[in-house]
Amino acid sequence: MTEVEKTPIKILSKDRDFYRFTAFTGVDYRVLAWPLNGARLAAISWARSPPNTGAIPHAHASSEEFVFIIQGHGYIEDENGKRYNWGPGDLLFYPPGTKHKIWSTGPEDMIAVSAQVPADFLFFSLDKELKKALDEYVRRL
Repeated sequence: MTEVEKTPIKILSKDRDFYRFTAFTGVDYRVLAWPLNGARLAAISWARSPPNTGAIPHAHASSEEFVFIIQGHGYIEDENGKRYNWGPGDLLFYPPGTKHKIWSTGPEDMIAVSAQVPADFLFFSLDKELKKALDEYVRRL
């Protein structure tokens, strides 16, 4: 990723200005805005998940998360195994500490944009490369 200019206004591209998150097998998960490129409070990501792929069960201890579904169908499963179906135009929300699994069921790929407030560094540390980037960021503070 190239250095983002030091300006209060930024235009970030999902095709250029991202950090790849690889902890979810088969999912193209791109972190677009987060503290490493100037966001102060939130993390915004874009994801493409083919049918029968998705996010493994996880939680964000101190972050709210919002996921806006642009394309696709699937379900979100809570820690008790209860499933909630979603589709295009739906906004998924869960408060801090809520264990969840998001799964794409098809027939087309799921495309979504998510926001974590505040950014969840522990979650991003699941990815080895993002953890290295975060460690370097913290060293520079």
